[in-house]
Amino acid sequence: MSERVATAAQSLPPIIGYLGLGLVISAAVVVSPILGLLVAALAMGIILLTFDQHLPGLFLNILGALLLAYLFLGKGAAYLGMEPVYIGELVLGLAALSLLTSFSFKKLLPIHWLLIAFMALGAARTLPYVGRDGIDALRDAVLWGYGVFALAVSFALTPAAVRRIVRWYSAILPFFLIWVPIAGIGVALFPEAVPNSPSGQPLIWFKGGDSAAHLAGVAAFLILALPAWPRLRSGLSDAFLWTLWFAGIVVAGTLNRGGLLAASVSTLTALSFRPSRNLIPLAFIATVLISIAAVTNLSVDTGGHRDVSVDQLRRNALSIFGDDDPSLRGTEEFRLRWWDKIIGYTWEGQHFWTGKGFGVNLATDDGFGNLLEDDSLRSPHNSHLTVLARMGVPGLALWIVLQAAFGYSMLAAYFRAKKNGFPLWAAINVWILVYWLAFLINTAFDVFLEGPQGGIWFWSVFGLGLGSLSLQRRLNQPLEAPEVTRSS
Repeated sequence: MSERVATAAQSLPPIIGYLGLGLVISAAVVVSPILGLLVAALAMGIILLTFDQHLPGLFLNILGALLLAYLFLGKGAAYLGMEPVYIGELVLGLAALSLLTSFSFKKLLPIHWLLIAFMALGAARTLPYVGRDGIDALRDAVLWGYGVFALAVSFALTPAAVRRIVRWYSAILPFFLIWVPIAGIGVALFPEAVPNSPSGQPLIWFKGGDSAAHLAGVAAFLILALPAWPRLRSGLSDAFLWTLWFAGIVVAGTLNRGGLLAASVSTLTALSFRPSRNLIPLAFIATVLISIAAVTNLSVDTGGHRDVSVDQLRRNALSIFGDDDPSLRGTEEFRLRWWDKIIGYTWEGQHFWTGKGFGVNLATDDGFGNLLEDDSLRSPHNSHLTVLARMGVPGLALWIVLQAAFGYSMLAAYFRAKKNGFPLWAAINVWILVYWLAFLINTAFDVFLEGPQGGIWFWSVFGLGLGSLSLQRRLNQPLEAPEVTRSS
């Protein structure tokens, strides 16, 4: 533990310095956009010259801190900074610099080319609208633009970095499990107690769907990674961790049906890789907790249309499979009507080949702009259909091929690692696969990839998968082998 603290402490000075630099750039942008661009270019040049070959490692450390902020604060972390330059854009710039220093043709995989093709098509559907829509076009373009994180992570990754990432995740896992039910109920009951960030937005935004997707990743880690690497165990019992996990699922699952589906399907997927050893104790813990909550009629009134309770969890689960619950029908009907309209003007209409591009407010242009008074709704609650609406049928086809190729490659890598006797690589492959699957399901019901707290996490996990695939192909060694350690 002391070694982890020392390593984290060594990373703090550059992280703090980089955040301070971000404030300077933001202040310059407020004074003049041109001045801000010049200051940013100068700063990036200095960083590139100063750190050079150390830049990929610095990038991974700063990205880890950013992902940690998004994990606990949600959208609140996205507002850290000064408009129009926030922390996500700053780390995106660092990702681009890291990519310049770490790019190598020998690390390229066919999936890299699919990702680059998807991003190129996205750029082609963005650039024509920058002059008309300005910053809105660039903000909408993060759907494909955050793919830079995937590229940068995949090329910066080393075996040592993979081990650090796994250790880092295992260290924060218990704190996240404690945080989810506290934050979910606390933000709902006491919204006025949430402090504001310097930009004036609440510092903590709890979204049930996002948290449930992360809980799926946690479940996969507990089921697969910890048994493969016992030294990662924190000393807390499995029963205690799983009790916290189920408490988090009850809170997140009652607040968001899409997140409940994402967590359920992804966790069952993880269990399918180790069914005999984990299913019985998990089922026992779940049965005990649900029975206690049902007998005591435990319920927390959040002040909204959904209370945190087992009954609400049951109704959410049934509604996924078509149960006609009047309290849940409204959002479902509006989404289906919007999705039908998008399919109409793409598959069956004039936007088949090109979509509407990045920049137009889809809610307003599609006739659903009156749903929110502040005009903050810009895209349908389905990132896959956002791809279709903005990039047309070719964009959606490329998106599907990209995701299918990634899922197949991670699954094939798992079986290959098992066959070669590399248990930790096998566990990491499935952990990434489950995390990716949870994000894909969640983003089918929410605006997830269109924001930094979801998009940066998704593309970072995608990049971790690409980098892991590349390392396994080039090294063909178990992760903890001395030869691999020396090469990193």
